[in-house]
Amino acid sequence: MLAGLLGRPPVRYYLGLSLLLNVPQLPASGAKLNEISQEILRGPTLCSLRLYSFRCFKNASFDFVPGLNLIYGPNATGKTSILEAIHFLCIGKSFLSGSDRQVVLHHAPSMRLQGFFQPQAEVGLTWSSDEGKRIYVNGVLQPRLTDHVGRFTVVVASPSDHLLVDESGHDRRRFMDLTLAQTSPGYLEALLQYNRLLQQRNALLRQLEPTKPDLLLLQTVDEQLNQPAHVLWEHRSRLAEKLAEGVIEFFHELSGGKELVTVQYQTCAAKQPLSQVLAGRRHYDLQLKHTTAGMHRDDLQFLLNGQPIRHYGSQGQKKSFTLALRLAQHAFLTQNNRQAPLLLVDDYADRLDSSRRHAFLRLLKQGNFPQVLLTHTDPHDCIVAETIDNLIELPSPSG
Repeated sequence: MLAGLLGRPPVRYYLGLSLLLNVPQLPASGAKLNEISQEILRGPTLCSLRLYSFRCFKNASFDFVPGLNLIYGPNATGKTSILEAIHFLCIGKSFLSGSDRQVVLHHAPSMRLQGFFQPQAEVGLTWSSDEGKRIYVNGVLQPRLTDHVGRFTVVVASPSDHLLVDESGHDRRRFMDLTLAQTSPGYLEALLQYNRLLQQRNALLRQLEPTKPDLLLLQTVDEQLNQPAHVLWEHRSRLAEKLAEGVIEFFHELSGGKELVTVQYQTCAAKQPLSQVLAGRRHYDLQLKHTTAGMHRDDLQFLLNGQPIRHYGSQGQKKSFTLALRLAQHAFLTQNNRQAPLLLVDDYADRLDSSRRHAFLRLLKQGNFPQVLLTHTDPHDCIVAETIDNLIELPSPSG
């Protein structure tokens, strides 16, 4: 059945070390929803992936092509783990687990990942309890994670994206930070500096007496926070503006133009230096022993027809919104970096009706998305012959 749909049999994953890297030519760019004035360079294309003792895979290899790649199979076969491994290679972190140890195959002492990209680049990542995490590009050890972030840009959309809508501002700030860290080393350095100074300030607040505080050192730290805070504000405000434009456009396509969405950036540092804001909050901070205002309290507000989507949106509307947000993130990275990132979409059909599923596939095929990896349990639910370029079947654990 699948062979008839695509005119060729599905690709099954195989075990072992030998790989034949046949890199197809990139397809011609289709119509673009995210209009970009200058020529966009296609980002690195992932040709193959090798996993050793990663999650449920002891030793496995996968081949990918430009265009739309669909990874399908029953639950608990490792579809999400493949996307997680790719994100790990590109960013140096999992999008699921906070601990590197949790991604290692049970009872294994270490794990290793290898990704082969076109143009010629090999990215390797190893983790062991003795040496920790190490990242290599073309065999060269990267001295710092910050040296690697942004070289192989990636956007991932997953069912857990509902946290961006439903939960606290922490997840939305993390979304902004991860996006901007892939575009600007200066942003990442400013974020690290701000967090270090924030830790110092909170430590001071815990030490000072609220009734008779020695404010000189606290004021010094407040002044030092101005510069990194301004860098964060500049980048985040620009990101929010571009996200708002992209989300409106992509959500319109997914929903058929039935609803209006808005993205608003909320910050305390738009009209005055952060040190002035902190001076006005000093009494409260001394009482509560922590910093109650600053860039670590920034947020994005998501509105549907003028109302908070977290309270008034249906599950399908929230899913459509988060997909539109991820596509807008992809457009921002493409425009800012002058090359398109890899797009990973886990369980893309989750909570979407057939109309929105097909609209999403049309967006991926017609837009500026040179390489996309999708996962789903049932290929017949989403395949049309002209849409999917490559099928990767994961057999059931007993198969």
